[in-house]
Order: sequence, then C-alpha cells, then structure tokens
Amino acid sequence: MKFGFIIKELRLISPTNRAASVVFKPGLNIISGPSNTGKTYIFQCLNYMLGGSRSPKKIKEAQQYSYCYLEIESSIGDVYTLKSDLVGGAFHLFSADLETSLDKAHYEVLKRKHDDIEKDNISQFLLSLCNLSLKKLKMNADGKKRGLSFRDLVKLTMIEETKITTDKSPILTGQYTTPTVEKSVFKFIITGKDDSDIIEKLSAKEILHRKGKLEMLNDLIKGIDEELKKTNVTEFEEDQLPKLQKASDAIRSNLTNLNDINQQLNTQRNELYRTLLMEEEISAELTGIFERSQILGEQYDSDAARLTSTIETCELLFSGDNTIKECPICHNGINKVVSEKDIEAVLAACSTELQKIGLLKQELLLSREIISQDRAKTTDNIFKIKSDLKNLEMELEENVQSKIRTSLAELARIQAVEMQLTEYIQLTDRRKSLIASRDNIARSVSDKKKGSVDDTNVSSIVFPVTEQMNKILSDCKYPNLSGVSFNEDKMDFIISGEDRELTGKGYRAITYSSFIIGLQEHIVDLEYAIGVPVLDSPFVTYRKPERGVGDDVIPVDLAMDFYRYLASCDLPQIIVMENEEPPQEIEPLVNHIIFTQSYDQGRYGFIPV
Repeated sequence: MKFGFIIKELRLISPTNRAASVVFKPGLNIISGPSNTGKTYIFQCLNYMLGGSRSPKKIKEAQQYSYCYLEIESSIGDVYTLKSDLVGGAFHLFSADLETSLDKAHYEVLKRKHDDIEKDNISQFLLSLCNLSLKKLKMNADGKKRGLSFRDLVKLTMIEETKITTDKSPILTGQYTTPTVEKSVFKFIITGKDDSDIIEKLSAKEILHRKGKLEMLNDLIKGIDEELKKTNVTEFEEDQLPKLQKASDAIRSNLTNLNDINQQLNTQRNELYRTLLMEEEISAELTGIFERSQILGEQYDSDAARLTSTIETCELLFSGDNTIKECPICHNGINKVVSEKDIEAVLAACSTELQKIGLLKQELLLSREIISQDRAKTTDNIFKIKSDLKNLEMELEENVQSKIRTSLAELARIQAVEMQLTEYIQLTDRRKSLIASRDNIARSVSDKKKGSVDDTNVSSIVFPVTEQMNKILSDCKYPNLSGVSFNEDKMDFIISGEDRELTGKGYRAITYSSFIIGLQEHIVDLEYAIGVPVLDSPFVTYRKPERGVGDDVIPVDLAMDFYRYLASCDLPQIIVMENEEPPQEIEPLVNHIIFTQSYDQGRYGFIPV
C-alpha cells in the first residue's frame, strides 16, 4: 500500500455502559450474524466517522452511547484516532492510538464539512492520506469545477445493503445535479488525471465583466506610467540598489567609528573641564590664603612695632632718670613710679614676645613662598589645560564633527536615491503584475468563449476495470460468463451481453461488489488510494440448498467463491458485513467477527448486552 489507510478499530463510548467495539485487521474482515445484531449500524458508524453528514440511526441499544472513536493507520504506519459525538459535531483528531487518545488532552479540530481551500476538515485530512489533495472535478458541460471531496470517493468504496442490489448505475447516484461530477470522479479514479486543466466556458455576462476588468487594468497601468515619470529615474540597473546599500553600509560603519571617536574625545574634554574647574578652585583658594597671609604679616609687623616701643620705653624708665614726667612714646603723664623689678619683667616679656613674632614672621614668609610657588604651578596647569581644551575642540570640529556632518549628508543623499529607486522598482513590479493580469484576462476572454472541456467517454477508459471485473467473476465461476463491458448511456456494466440492471438482485449484488473490488485492484499500485472498500450484505440473496431457484438468488458456490477471492486478493483491507458465514477453509486467512444473537453462546452483537 503506497498511500491510503486501513481501519483498526471502531468504538462507541458510554458514561454508563460498556464500550461497544469492533477491531479490524489488514486483509479481509468479515462481520457475520443474523439481522438486528448491529452489522448495518457498524456500517453507518464507519460512514459517519469518514465524514458522513448523516448520524447513525438512533437504535434503542445505542441510546446510552455519546461518542464514537475510529482508529486508522496510514500507509506509512502513522496511527490516528478520530473522535466525534453522534449528532453531527466536529471531529477531534489525535495523533495516537485509540486507547491513548481516551486520556489525551491535545487534539486538532476537524470540521465535518468539506472545504476546497482550508485544510481543517475531515475530508482534506483523509484526502491527504490518500495523496489526493487539491484535485479538481468538472461539474457541468461548461467546465465549471470544484474540489474533490472524500465523500466523492466513499460513494465508490462503501456500499450499503439497500444499494448493493440496485438496478441503477453503480457510478451515478441518480441526482439531477450530480451526473457530470460523478462521471468526473469515476474517470479520475481510473486515469489518475483530474480536471484541473479544463478551461471553463464563460457566460456573456462574465465576458462583459472581464472586459470591464481589462479597461480598469489599462487605466491602472497608465496611472503607474505617470508615477514612473515622477520618480525621475531614467536608467535603472539591477545592481544599483545593492551598490547603494553597500555604500550606505560603509557610511554607517564609518559613522559608528566617528561616533566612537567623538564619544572618546568628548569624554576627554569633559575630564579636562572637570580638571580645569578643580585647578581654578585651587588657584582661587591659594590666592585667598596668600592675601590673608599678607594681612597676617602686617599684623605681625604692627605687634612687633608695639612691642619694640614698649621695650624702648622700659629702657628709658630703667635709665633712672627721675626727671621724666611723661611717656616718651605716648606722652601721657607718669603718675606712678614703677619699680625696676617690674620694668625688667615687662622688658623680658616683650622681648620674649618679640622673638616669637619674629619666628612667626619667618614661618609666614616661608609659607607665602610655598603658596606663591603653588599659585604659579596652578596657573601653569590652568594655561596648559585651556590650551589642551582648545586643541581638543579643534580636533573635534575638524576631524570628527565635520566628518560626521558630511557623512550624514551623504547618507541622507543615498537614502533619498534608495527611496527613489525602491519606489521605481515597486511601481515597475506592480506594472508587470497588472500587465500579466491583463494578459491573462484577455486570454481567458478569448479562450473561454469556446471553453476547453474534456468530453472523453467513460467507455474509452473503463477497460482496465471491466477486465478486472471479468477476472473476478471468472474466478468466482459466475454462470455463463462471456465477458464484461460498459454501457455509456446507462453508466452501468454489461455482463455476458446483458445489461446488469436486467439480472436478478443476487447477481446485481455480486457484480456491483466485483466492480468495487475491481476498481480497488486497478489502483492498488498507483500513486493514490480511495479508501477501504466496505460491502454490506453482498450475498444476502444467495441460494441456500433448501431455497428454490429464481432470478433474485445466486448459487451458494458463487457466494463462497467470491468469499475465497476476497480472502486471496492483495488489497490492503476489505470489510464485509453478511448474514451468512464464509467457507471454513478461509477462516485462518480472515478476521472473522461472529455475532450470534445469543445470550449464552459467543458474542451477541455489536452493542454489549
């Protein structure tokens, strides 16, 4: 199996009852048992879980069941589980087996209705497994098309009990609006070629509408031509924009370097400014100290002069001249005679103080010298810093900032040219797109006046299927078989020269079933698949030994040989629901599920009792 899938398990879940489950295997699966054991209900559930819009019938045995699960396995071994309620809701798709999916929270929601464009629906999911995504089908004689739906394939894979004996076409449903698309589906399955290449014939109204579009597109193209003139681009080469981009990248890189240098120099300048402020603060402080030391020196000189005068006065008084009646310094009168001892004490104190002042003046002179030196050094520093700042400002202006301004101006110029060229390219591309659209519409108006519809007859391509049907019926020893052909008018098969519709029910069921199996065998090695064949009661009218002979019944050997053929064929999977059991010798080759309708023996039916 190159593509497609097989069905692994169908399970109904109830919050109160035991799960109803049937497990399928590769190859032939036979579900046999009397009526009313759930075989047809299984068919309905399978059809529903493969995208059918009609819910399974609300039989009383299934009233307590709320969810249906279907586990499938793709041709490459990927396992998926589909979950749905039983009232037409959307699907939950789990990328896991059924048992794991029961407790799994993560899933993808798939809508039940097919959509040609969106992929979030059950039909597109199953089509993808069959390698049939995005296929187109002709709907009518004018070549109008729609997308292939998986439900188109189900009509040729799942045949219910009421249809398998029909005397109508097995290809057409009989609906008035669908024969063309149903023929397209059948032809596509046989040939593998869909109707994508068909050109739809346009109505007069659509042609007029498209001509209106042509006029509008021509107006848009003229408008773009005017816009192109405004761009002032007279010549354009494909490598212009890359060259401009390369140049702008180089300028940006240079600007990055210049900005780094600018930042470094500004950092240096700011550091010099901080140093200058510190030096100026130091200079001002030294000047203040120097000025205060000068005042202090003057104070020392004043104190020394006063002490010197006091010493001179003491010396005069100490001379013993009693005629002195006033102070020789201040000329105040002397009213009291002071002893020599007191004069000596004053003289000694003043001398000592004068010596101290002398020492202080020496220290002050030394300090002033140091301060003067520091002031000179600070002044030199300030001069040097200002000189460095001036040089730095010149370097910033001449070597950095002027280059930055020049680079920015050049970058702005290049960007303006880039914008101009980009606009030109966008307009040119838009113009090309509009011209392409205009030309396509013009061609469509010309081509689609006549259309290009595939009128291939089914009869010309159906031979591989009729040949396979003939082989199947021959292997099953179909009575008086002389060949299988096709009636184009009735879209049905001719068996041994007789229209299929004229045979009895039993024979119609066998030939319908051989068509479904033959179609599957025809495509089994091709690059696509169409789903699992499911046949409900293909032998319901076979002739048991105790029954009489009639047109509606088939010989027991024909039914058993058909069972044998199904068991030996190479299809990946076949599912058959039938009242009667298959021949014993094929039991080891098939998955045989038996419903007994007995409470005491075997399994009663699909729904646990």
